[in-house]
Amino acid sequence: MGCREALASIYCSNNQGKSVLCPPLEGWKHKSVGVEQDGVLCPSPLPSPARTCGGDPAVPVAPVLACPDDWVGYRNVCYYLSRDQGSWEWSQEQCSSRGASLAVLRREWEMEFLLRLKGNIDYWIGLQRRGERLEWVDGSSFNQTIPVVGEEPCLFLNDHDLLSARCSQRRHYLCSKPML
Repeated sequence: MGCREALASIYCSNNQGKSVLCPPLEGWKHKSVGVEQDGVLCPSPLPSPARTCGGDPAVPVAPVLACPDDWVGYRNVCYYLSRDQGSWEWSQEQCSSRGASLAVLRREWEMEFLLRLKGNIDYWIGLQRRGERLEWVDGSSFNQTIPVVGEEPCLFLNDHDLLSARCSQRRHYLCSKPML
């Protein structure tokens, strides 16, 4: 069952910056994290007319980890799927300006989640070829069994693989950072 098929409660921030659990009522404006379903924080469109969470009927809860507006959270990681396109280096700069980096996918579940999330758009990720070695933007080595196709220096996520391309090609980009 997908996020859009079964709506759960909405986590959002009230005017005092505290996390609150808002009932999934039409007209609530939820900030950044959207709807939580099976541990996945999913984006969802803001209803109209929008009201901000806070006060009645908001119910205070323990602080929740959250992602910035327009980011999607999953397993304590925030992901940003860009609407604009650019070279690999420009894309890394855009992620850096958001306090993140091009996505580093160390675990199989990250790849599976992002393949479902991204749809049919290709996204730059934070993996580059350095000679014979594949290296993530954080300096760690690529040591997974995920297929990598091609010999070009920069990598992107397509429908089911990691493909390489010239770094100057324009693509959408995928950023990641820890949830705060």
